[in-house]
Amino acid sequence: MEQKTLITEINKYIEALNKLDRSHQFNFTKGRTWIKVWREDNYKFSTNSDKTIHAFIDANNGDIYKPADRDRPYQAGKNSVRYNLVDDWEDLVEKIDPFGHYLYLQ
Repeated sequence: MEQKTLITEINKYIEALNKLDRSHQFNFTKGRTWIKVWREDNYKFSTNSDKTIHAFIDANNGDIYKPADRDRPYQAGKNSVRYNLVDDWEDLVEKIDPFGHYLYLQ
């Protein structure tokens, strides 16, 4: 996938997440292999921010993975890819939530 197209799709994904919940702010950082989607608490009463990994996106093809930890996605098994930003957009936008429940198989 072309990088410009991928960044456009990631921005749509981040925008959709930010519209769902005003108490959290979503953003991303791009690495060579993975794009980390961060969720940061925006609570007015909080003195420090609680920043957590929401998801990982493959920087080459737009596949979305749930996080295994802060540094890597969960890649075990044949069902490790949860969605693709382009191919699964309609399904993704229907199920998306700010807490990442949609990243776990039902």
